[in-house]
Amino acid sequence: MAIKVPAGGRPDGDGVVLYPDVAAQPGAATVDIYEDFQCPYCARFERLNGAAVKSLAREGRVIVVVHLMTFLDENFGNDSSRRAANAAFGASDAGRFAEFHSTVFANQPGEGAGYTDDDLLEFGQQAGIEGAALDTLRSVVSDATYADYVAATEQSAENNGVQGTPGFFVNGRQVSDPDVLQALLTRSGSFEELL
Repeated sequence: MAIKVPAGGRPDGDGVVLYPDVAAQPGAATVDIYEDFQCPYCARFERLNGAAVKSLAREGRVIVVVHLMTFLDENFGNDSSRRAANAAFGASDAGRFAEFHSTVFANQPGEGAGYTDDDLLEFGQQAGIEGAALDTLRSVVSDATYADYVAATEQSAENNGVQGTPGFFVNGRQVSDPDVLQALLTRSGSFEELL
């Protein structure tokens, strides 16, 4: 049986394109970003560089593929990363993946506290999901519609050698320079230096 793929999603759990309807400019780099919604360093990256990532992607200057990992569920003894990733894929179907993604990180609780289903639905509303799309998101959250895609994403990340979050690949090459990684987590505007 085929895995249900969210809007903007690549097959086999290979991430969600941030703005799938935007045409890439010639020579635009592809940046794969691996994140876990419970990861405090991912939230820090989003706070410092999220607006730049989204702006560059909206302009077609970069193709951003987001891979939502769930390994922190095991570390924290909860299932919040899986549930938040599932909800994010539902938000993608509503055309609000980027907004939902930012909202979840902006509201990240203390380590291990996790997200409730009500939190995830509230984040959907804050991201601009309403009406029938909000009803669909409610079903996605309650039914874990994208559970298989979430699991496939984790497996794909493992297959790509990702061992922690946040992780970055530019045009298929993993960013491993510690100075670059440090800059991404400490300096606003450092994302453009990857390109």
